Amino acid sequence: MYGPQPSVMDGNNAIGLALNMCLPLLWYLSSQEHGWLKRVLQIVFFLTIPAVMFTYSRGSMLALAILLLVMMLKSRHRIVMIFAALIGIILALPFIPEKWLERQQSILSYTEDGSAMSRLDNWKFCWRVAQDYPLTGAGFAFSSREMFEKYAPEFILKYNGKVWNTHNIFFSMLTSHGFPGLIAFVLMILFCMVSCVQLKWSVRHVPDLAWVKTYSEMIQLSLLAFIINGMFVNMEYFDLPYHWVSVTACLTVIVSRELARTNDSGSYVSTPLHAAAI
Repeated sequence: MYGPQPSVMDGNNAIGLALNMCLPLLWYLSSQEHGWLKRVLQIVFFLTIPAVMFTYSRGSMLALAILLLVMMLKSRHRIVMIFAALIGIILALPFIPEKWLERQQSILSYTEDGSAMSRLDNWKFCWRVAQDYPLTGAGFAFSSREMFEKYAPEFILKYNGKVWNTHNIFFSMLTSHGFPGLIAFVLMILFCMVSCVQLKWSVRHVPDLAWVKTYSEMIQLSLLAFIINGMFVNMEYFDLPYHWVSVTACLTVIVSRELARTNDSGSYVSTPLHAAAI
């Protein structure tokens, strides 16, 4: 399973991250819809799961497993969903290719896997570069042969002259933009998730704003997928996380205005906020 070319999602690891980030979007939006649109969103959600699996990306599979578990635990029907998931796994096992199972099991013996070890060695290279460029970073084109020859010549020798990318959003930001860039990147994600927590808390007693809680949960889980999956693929410039920051800012403004109206009038006046947010 590969993404469209040419695009930021053309690799199997990249499309795996993108699909994982969309899973909460599909599930939580389906909970807000009715009729045929609800069913379409649910069907696409369930079809996305095998699509992620057959990217053969181990990082995407790890993120998928954690994401689905968190979503089930957050559900009101968590026991039923966990039981159904276990049955589904048992029924699906005979149809899963042996190649896929071997690929996922290699996580347990990563020291014997060249791809996994190359990422660890690449992260060592990134750390060395960051120590020389702590404030500004080495720029967007840091992953060049010349840089590897200077900071990690053993990497080129070990991997037969190959130069690979970072496969980690945080190390990539650190090496490109230094420690200030990494801190800004991490704080952007952290503040967005904290804002979602605050939004859920602020609308807990306002029935007509209950949809804000759904949207906030959706954004939090999508960013969780980005963080976990991003530990194994360099998708730090993927659009969707930055869109979620914008959506969170919009939700904050909408909720603040509506709660202010409630406080001024003493009672809440219903408005088509769902459409306004979209």
